[in-house]
Amino acid sequence: MKFLLDIPLIMYVAALIWGEDENVTEEICVQDFPLMTSACWSTFVAKLLGVAIIAGAFLNKAPVIVNLIDTESTEGLSRGSVYADVLVYANGFAYGFLEGHPVTAYGENAALVLQSFVILLLVWKFTPVISLAEKFLVVVAGLAYVVGVSWFLPAWQHYLLIASQWPIMMYARGSQLYATYQVKHTGAQSIITTLMNLAGSLIRIMTTLKEVGWDLPVLTGFGIAVVLNGLTLLQFMVYWENTRQFVKRSSEGGDKVLKQPKQRQQQQRPSKVNKTKKKEL
Repeated sequence: MKFLLDIPLIMYVAALIWGEDENVTEEICVQDFPLMTSACWSTFVAKLLGVAIIAGAFLNKAPVIVNLIDTESTEGLSRGSVYADVLVYANGFAYGFLEGHPVTAYGENAALVLQSFVILLLVWKFTPVISLAEKFLVVVAGLAYVVGVSWFLPAWQHYLLIASQWPIMMYARGSQLYATYQVKHTGAQSIITTLMNLAGSLIRIMTTLKEVGWDLPVLTGFGIAVVLNGLTLLQFMVYWENTRQFVKRSSEGGDKVLKQPKQRQQQQRPSKVNKTKKKEL
């Protein structure tokens, strides 16, 4: 379709898709569309999957956020896992940005770190035992992280951002797996989020190979994520009935809390009347 070459918007999008590919050019792929070569199609599909993952990332942790708001409970949710999630996704975004990778190869990390931060705030809100010292330490550490990565981390040490994800990810998912094992239900976690994480990690292995190449730190991280998300999914299956009962109890408990003040007011009114009658006598 050679006429597409004269449309600026089409060529701009094509440059984003094929402009960084050394084997093909956007002009060749656009004029042959849809009868493109295998090299054009492989890059095109990889870019589409990357965009799809970024779009899906904006809804990835939404079910967890909804669960927290509905139940107003953090039972079964590991606070350490929440902290570690923020750091893992921040590292993924920082590494891709600093290394100049295509946005379609790491963009979902930006959406995930924002959602993880919202979950962190909700955990702070619904967990009354968290001390001010802990919150202050987390805020200071976050600011130090942003400043350190942005201005003081040399280029030859960028790989540390991804390499450090391995133990952090294993701690985050490991502590969550253990917390779930202890309470015997998945609490505020979401099976939808877990499935999206598992599918996203599998797809990211393929898109990384296509868009970035054999970046072993990145590929190893996605491989670990596949294993850990698979174990989390297994827990959803094992504790499915227990989780259903937990959600039911939480909903009933919320209704009771709302009804208690009215019941107390009704009980208190007769007592005040009795006291006034006694004074008159």
